[in-house]
Amino acid sequence: MFKKCVTPVLVGMILLLAACMVPEKFTAEYEIKPSGDYSFVYDGTMVNALSRMAKREAAEKGQPVPDVREMEEVVGVFKIDPRVTEFKEAGDDVYTVKMEEKGNIKELGSSYFLEQKLDYWTLAYNAQDNTVTLTVSPLKGEDLKEVNIKVEGEFKIHTDCEIVSSSVELDKSLLGFLFGNTYSFKINNDSFAGVTVVMKLE
Repeated sequence: MFKKCVTPVLVGMILLLAACMVPEKFTAEYEIKPSGDYSFVYDGTMVNALSRMAKREAAEKGQPVPDVREMEEVVGVFKIDPRVTEFKEAGDDVYTVKMEEKGNIKELGSSYFLEQKLDYWTLAYNAQDNTVTLTVSPLKGEDLKEVNIKVEGEFKIHTDCEIVSSSVELDKSLLGFLFGNTYSFKINNDSFAGVTVVMKLE
């Protein structure tokens, strides 16, 4: 998973960015309206897995940490993502991050957290049946454990759309009468098998 990161860095190479910056402790919230309008907020930490891997390998070999230029370039590319509203170093290759995105899924067709070719999460519109699908794919546990990353996240979905199907049982907030229908589920890299939620638009 992380060995893909050690490649020449090209301007705007989001694949490099996404493969190396791993969400760790976070809350991810989607608001999805029957019209297709949506907003997304990520609030939590991310780990530069490339840097962690380089330091681990150097320690195992009793060598100094190599000058891996991609480590800084990955962070640099991430900082200029227009969705990032806050990015602060927290130490030990960990960064506190806030991201926000708004749009209409009918117009965009799909929205990816980080990058479409990687296993994180996506929002996709199906014009045939006028539904939107949130897919959360599992992060690979063994790869993450190698670099001491423990994912502990919570997804919240705020929507008045009809839930057509869900691959897991969603917890529904008791405060729905105040905030509309709110559903949630947990994500981790020990036992998380993935989630798919399909919602009907108007």
